[in-house]
Amino acid sequence: LNCKVKWEESTKSAIVEYGSKKIIIPADSTTAYINGKASSLDVPAKIINNRIMIPLRFVSEAIDKTVIWDEENKTVLIY
Repeated sequence: LNCKVKWEESTKSAIVEYGSKKIIIPADSTTAYINGKASSLDVPAKIINNRIMIPLRFVSEAIDKTVIWDEENKTVLIY
């Protein structure tokens, strides 16, 4: 998605930057922040095997991408 992604240990958060957007996604929280504004997540980000797994649909839509489920091919399309 051409985003810069980093881990912030002090807040246990993933920081995603894309253009002028900064998305902060704390682990185990159903709230993320887009340029400081709180947004609800359907599912929280989780730490699995020392890596944070973030909701891809949320991030994609937050950076103005279109997300489509292709049922026939069982594939997610993001553009």
